[in-house]
Amino acid sequence: MAQPENPASFADSIDKLINDRSYARGLGQNGQRAFREKYSWETQIRDLANFYERILCPPGSSDRAAADANENFKGHAAWHRKSD
Repeated sequence: MAQPENPASFADSIDKLINDRSYARGLGQNGQRAFREKYSWETQIRDLANFYERILCPPGSSDRAAADANENFKGHAAWHRKSD
């Protein structure tokens, strides 16, 4: 991995990517996998539902309508994933 304070390490890293196709392909596959895991529909829907729950139903809140709306959102999101 290149060191920011060492320009020669950048050159060495670029050289390795150019000359070692297997290494470059592995880095690309790892990056794609990490992106899919972090930004999948499932994670985005979960994170958005959790966000709405935090702002609509803060701890100690008894706002049942907001909680129900959040559950409806989660259900709709699950249905949407199945229909893709």
